[in-house]
Amino acid sequence: MTLINTDARAIRRSCATCLGVFGVGLAASVLLPAATSAQVVSEGRGTLTMMVGQGSSPVGGVATEVADQTFVPKITQHSIGWRVMGGYNFADFLSFEAGVARVGYAKSSAPYVPVAGVQDQVNAKTALNVIEANLVARAPLARGFRLDFTLGLAETSLDTSLSTQLGSALPSGQSNPVHARHFGYDAGVDAEWMISDHLSAVVGYHAYPQAGSTSTIGSTRGTFSLLGAGIHMEF
Repeated sequence: MTLINTDARAIRRSCATCLGVFGVGLAASVLLPAATSAQVVSEGRGTLTMMVGQGSSPVGGVATEVADQTFVPKITQHSIGWRVMGGYNFADFLSFEAGVARVGYAKSSAPYVPVAGVQDQVNAKTALNVIEANLVARAPLARGFRLDFTLGLAETSLDTSLSTQLGSALPSGQSNPVHARHFGYDAGVDAEWMISDHLSAVVGYHAYPQAGSTSTIGSTRGTFSLLGAGIHMEF
């Protein structure tokens, strides 16, 4: 019960933080009209954003979990991630966007003894796939520069494929591949520099909290993220 209450408090704090950050962005987009003439965005334009960068995943202990058939603390691993979003500016500095993202593949391994006297190794390969729909508040700060604050809903699918080095059978009852779906939220912030009237360079951070599962050996639950760079187009 204590663990459940602790998790609930952590989720509430995380939600409150994201809502607060998005609220600041929304307020800034309304209260900073002086820079509006220097911004790319305008009401009625479609948008396309593509970025790639470093993904972070709390799945470094997955192989150890499978080998030992017990839950272990989260270990962060890094991999390549990407994100593609399309949307529509329904107001000068507000837009709706939807798209897909992936964080992975993150790989881990651990010693495994399938039977007495046999030394093998469990290998795990994990990826997070995301479908997201967001509201974006764009806050102009200077000529050709703004911050974009994102908050929305996300359906995450955490998928792990398992194998052994010598071809030994996995522990009895272990599912392979391991799937964990979760419907939650996502949040992020991007810094955007105007290159032309229809093209900007972006650098940003996007987080997908509470993805995965706490009840399945070979999965995990935590915050997955993408720190990346790319382009934002408006047409």
